[in-house]
Amino acid sequence: MGLPFSNGGAILSRWQCPCTVQAIRPICLKTTKSPSVDPFDQPINWEKRIFQNSYTRAGLTHRGRRWSVKFQLYGRRKTFSLPAKLRSEAAEQARSLHNILHLAGWDEAVAAHQSLGGLEMGEPRPDRLSKRPADNCNYWRARLIRRKYPDPLAKVSAELSVRIEHGVTCRYFPLGSSDPEASSRHALEIYRDLRANGWESVLARRRNEFTLAVFWHHNPVVCTYTTLYTRDGEVPSRGGGDHLKTGARVGLIEPETLIASVLSECVCRQHGVRWVSIFSTAAEALGALGNRSVDLLLVNRSLPDLPATTLLRQLKTIHPNLVTFLYGICEDSNQIFASLSGVISGYFLQRRQPDNLFSPIQSAMRPEAFSPRLIPNSVRDYFQGHFDAPAQPDDHDWLEQLTGREQQILNCVAKGYPDKEISHILGISVWTVHNHLKHIYEKLNVHTRTEAVVRSLQK
Repeated sequence: MGLPFSNGGAILSRWQCPCTVQAIRPICLKTTKSPSVDPFDQPINWEKRIFQNSYTRAGLTHRGRRWSVKFQLYGRRKTFSLPAKLRSEAAEQARSLHNILHLAGWDEAVAAHQSLGGLEMGEPRPDRLSKRPADNCNYWRARLIRRKYPDPLAKVSAELSVRIEHGVTCRYFPLGSSDPEASSRHALEIYRDLRANGWESVLARRRNEFTLAVFWHHNPVVCTYTTLYTRDGEVPSRGGGDHLKTGARVGLIEPETLIASVLSECVCRQHGVRWVSIFSTAAEALGALGNRSVDLLLVNRSLPDLPATTLLRQLKTIHPNLVTFLYGICEDSNQIFASLSGVISGYFLQRRQPDNLFSPIQSAMRPEAFSPRLIPNSVRDYFQGHFDAPAQPDDHDWLEQLTGREQQILNCVAKGYPDKEISHILGISVWTVHNHLKHIYEKLNVHTRTEAVVRSLQK
């Protein structure tokens, strides 16, 4: 299916996208000459990595007697001061912090650093939990955010949310309240539950937010996306809908049970969908599709048993007329763009309400008769129509006014990071963050962080 899009700037290029996310880079060290020796375990290498603290007063640089080390992992960068006086002891502390960081993540490393105090370094003990910076309400109160797209079933209209990161996984959790005090206590409760029981247990029991993106074309990339919420402990049925006697029979391959329940509900609300069948694996779908039981198949890009592209090739051989599209589950809309690569023809990403996620193929989703042959033209006409429409006043001209650094800072603010943590992540001073925020407020014509976040989420 070809999409004759104009190359005159209508499609957003990868480097112009406001959703650019800092690439994940591991800690880098020079390798030793012997490939059999791990450079991270060599004290001499850590003696080269640590540096003396310094400060400037009256135009003169003064060096302290203590040592520091800087780590960068998963897009975050932090500097740790080391209490040891001798360089060899400080190098050993840096090595231990590095090992804890890679084995247990940032929270463990920060807790271990706080617990140094002249003690021998090692794995953090459970009795040190109270010393963790994230183990208090003040920490989470500074990270509360108001999402632009709340859960339609939320009990309050201005529900607060929080972004919780543990290991390499992040999720947004709605907190069921507009009160900062109650919300910060709820966020702390979720964090402690997460540390004690892990992601699988917490996600199965607690409401959380994710972004669903359906990719209608690959080069150029065109997709619609929406924000969805899981339900507490909900188990999906094997099929849904059945509210129409005619229409499209949709198949859904989703390995995560709770997410499959929400996706099935969302797909059933689309115009012209008859019912939805859920498959947990590619093998299950291939076995069930032998009698061509669906008209349209949605495939998760991250299947556990078979690469999605390989599955699509097999389906093309078995059912050449079956309509298939890929979809992705992301932390938020920024991650959609960050997950794409190798696209040279441009991008078109459009946020839609959950009920209108299938807008690009709506003209082919007729309740009286599903028309697979009309889908390529429907997708092409839908997106081409956005480029051919008369120019309208752009409500998002402010995006072009922000510099790349200002957009990075605004993304961090939207994730609930306080100024000090933003400075660590981006490797700049807190005063520089304050200065950028001042310029952001002026360009967006807002006065608070909340107003700035709301404007950023309207993109």
